[in-house]
Amino acid sequence: MTAVNEEGSIDLEGARLRASLKARLFGQRAPRPRLLRYELLEPIGEGAMGTVYRARDHDLERDVALKLLRSAELGSAERVRREARALARLNHPNVVTIHEIGEAEGQVFIAMELVEGRDLGAWAERTPPGSRARFAELADLAIEAAEGLVAAHAAGILHRDLKPSNLLLGDDGRVRLADFGLAQLNGARASQWVTAREDSVRAASERITRSDHVVGTPAYMAPEQFEGGAQAKSDQYGFCATFFKLAFGHLPFEGTSLTALRDRPPGDPPAPWTRSSGVPRWFHRVLARGLRFDPGQRHPSMAALRDALVRRRSRPRRVAVTLGLAVVVASGVAGGVGLGGVGGSAPEPTCVAVEPGLDSLWSPHQRAELEAAFLATEAPHAASVFGRVERELEAVIADQRAAQRELCEFERGGRSPATQARRRCMERSRRAVLELERAFDSMTVGELSHAVQATVALPSMAECEREPRPARAGLAEELAAGLNADLDGARVAIDLYRHEEGAALAESVARQAERRGRWRERAQAAGMLAVVAHRNHIGADSRRWSEAMLEGAERSGELLLQVRAWIRLAHAARMEGELELAEFAVGRGRSTLERLGHAPQLDGELHSIAALIARDRDMPEAAVSAYEAAIEALEAAPPSARQALAGVTCDFAFLHMRTHEADLAAVQARRCVERHEQLLGPRHPQLAAPRTIFAEALIWQGEFERALEVADSAQADFELAPSLALPRARAKLGLVRATAHRRRSEVPAATAALRSVLEALEGVADVEDMRRAARIDLGSVLLEAEDCEGAREQLAQLAGGEAPADDAPLNDGIVRLNLATAEACVGEAPAARVHAAQAQAIMERFLEPGSMAHIQLLRTLADIYNVTAAWGQAEALAGQALADATHVGAGPYELGVIRFQLARARAGQGDWVRARAFTRTAQHELSAAGSDGEAWSERLEDWLRDNPRAR
Repeated sequence: MTAVNEEGSIDLEGARLRASLKARLFGQRAPRPRLLRYELLEPIGEGAMGTVYRARDHDLERDVALKLLRSAELGSAERVRREARALARLNHPNVVTIHEIGEAEGQVFIAMELVEGRDLGAWAERTPPGSRARFAELADLAIEAAEGLVAAHAAGILHRDLKPSNLLLGDDGRVRLADFGLAQLNGARASQWVTAREDSVRAASERITRSDHVVGTPAYMAPEQFEGGAQAKSDQYGFCATFFKLAFGHLPFEGTSLTALRDRPPGDPPAPWTRSSGVPRWFHRVLARGLRFDPGQRHPSMAALRDALVRRRSRPRRVAVTLGLAVVVASGVAGGVGLGGVGGSAPEPTCVAVEPGLDSLWSPHQRAELEAAFLATEAPHAASVFGRVERELEAVIADQRAAQRELCEFERGGRSPATQARRRCMERSRRAVLELERAFDSMTVGELSHAVQATVALPSMAECEREPRPARAGLAEELAAGLNADLDGARVAIDLYRHEEGAALAESVARQAERRGRWRERAQAAGMLAVVAHRNHIGADSRRWSEAMLEGAERSGELLLQVRAWIRLAHAARMEGELELAEFAVGRGRSTLERLGHAPQLDGELHSIAALIARDRDMPEAAVSAYEAAIEALEAAPPSARQALAGVTCDFAFLHMRTHEADLAAVQARRCVERHEQLLGPRHPQLAAPRTIFAEALIWQGEFERALEVADSAQADFELAPSLALPRARAKLGLVRATAHRRRSEVPAATAALRSVLEALEGVADVEDMRRAARIDLGSVLLEAEDCEGAREQLAQLAGGEAPADDAPLNDGIVRLNLATAEACVGEAPAARVHAAQAQAIMERFLEPGSMAHIQLLRTLADIYNVTAAWGQAEALAGQALADATHVGAGPYELGVIRFQLARARAGQGDWVRARAFTRTAQHELSAAGSDGEAWSERLEDWLRDNPRAR
């Protein structure tokens, strides 16, 4: 059995040494230690994060380099695996290939390409400086190494530990970047990696305290790395320091202590060029620029540094063409040769090729890994969600390719501050994709349910059209790169509902940005924190961060950010009930948008919040107009607006239900479901809420059977991820299901549904309104089941023993109306009349006279007074109900029930002639109502058996 060390990892080195000792002592060859299918042959190197072995892959019959990671030194093994997966997606001839990342018994390992050869430090020792031939080879090596680093940066990966020993020269003559042991994804949280770097510098400082000499990596570190501020231009510095050492035989700066290297004067130049080195002056100049103290004064990018090397280095292919042309001219036969076509200026570069970074975003390997990560959640909807995410990612990357080509064509006439700003924006968009893909690597079922929306929310290339030119270039912009990387991480975490992680990152960015005067980044971070607070219903925090976002946006001068900040403030103010402030924010957002210009998504969001405010103010006509404008704007917006469009459509359906416009509610609710299905696919937990709205709208339309079918689909959606279904959402679906069963006269099913709702809400905080609604409905259903005592018990708890307040809500009236019905049923006539009168006083404050709801109230009160022998009151109320129902064209069901109440009232007063007339008409109308009238027809027949004179 392979031993395990104190840290919980496999002690492979100990096993290897014991095997060697056993062989020497006993003359027998012990089996070499194994890690899964890899047999460890011999150690071949020691890196910052672990030991590298030559190992035999017995499945594929090849030797590999197997790196065993000391994951405790840089945090969790899971993070190490994520970084290694990012490297595995980087397929480039000048980067060591990653074959596999795995774990066995707590030991994380990376299987890599085994490069047979030597590192450039060993190459330099064998070829001392001074000859032009040596430099020619070195220049080619530098260009190849630069190509690998350009590809890494394009994929969002920083090396952070460049030095001669990390550049391998294979026996095939090709250079490869190796040992990305301290690598960082550009979108990684800076705090994690800064800690790791500070630890390594601290360790170096302790060694220097003993010997006062720099050892290892610090000699190649950029000045900003000593403060934990690694960036892409830090790799450029390490590259130039490395090739300076290889070219001239010494480091570029004289300091031998860590303090001297870290604190050297900002303007201190590198060691001067010497003719005896055999290195051209231009090479020294290229390296010297990359070694400048201020990152903003170095080459614009690693690609620019590579291009500078390529331009000045005469390649063998080019020399051959030039020599060939010289031979032709010397032979006197150049007259028929077009010099411009053979040797003149190089042809114009085309913009067809795509930078390596875009290929690395969505390669077949990357797609397969991402699909595996989705399926690993074992959620039944994982494959469907991946299909949607795949489609969205492909669209985003296609958009990035098109934007990149367009910008490339535009820049052929030269770069400008505006185009450079667009390029920075495009790089941020690319980094956002990488950050999201990293997050998907370790996804929970809950996060899976937000994966599509997080992908749709990726930055649009259209936003880069509005990218502002920086007020300050150079170092200030480079310092902002780290903040933007953290913002990307925060945005992805919040989009996936990792609120704690996202808020921590956003708060860190907000603090740093405020210290540095980076108001744009401060506003973006504050906006994210406002979203988290709003989702968690913390109104005060939502408003505080919305105001901070607005301050940052105004100080940055960016109109786009200002509009978004006004929208956030409007939402926060509405949450706290400050509708005047919310309206003011919408107005200011609208005026700022007019200055900004065409932005349909923002226009739609402003109309949407205006609709909600109008709804809160009970202004349905204004709300309808605002919703229609919001939908029109969002339909014309980019694809990223689809989630907002689906949500607004659902809100519009809800408004129509509140205004009792059943057909319009059903139309919008159906669209609400369709738009969510277009976004999420046919099966998804988040389809449950839209389908619940649709089922409720169908009930309003009288489509009870169809409503139950849709409710069943919503229940199936919940079951895809049961742990994610909020009690309130489940309760809402249960109430809708119970209502549909009641309207179908399926009393046992309705009762069971309501009892399930109450059980689900037991012990749950902040759901008293849902619990009360379920008890009200349960009391009504028990009445229909003629369980009058049970109904009375439920409803009496809700009504309490005191008279209602003058401003009692509508639900109090409904409770007392049903309680009066239950009391009449059990023979408590006086109490029934008291509660009936209370119910009427409350409900008539809310119901419009002549409306169907008011007509139903009057005929229910008439029924109670008939049961309690208050014949005169029953007749008066039923007579008013009949007049109103006839005026509005009510159907046979409603008319039949009202005439039955009039028949009972006249019979109770001894007027059997008119009672018989009302009875005959009621029988005819209830029969015409079909199945809806069956229950009342039976009740009428029962009454006639007891009162035969009314026939």
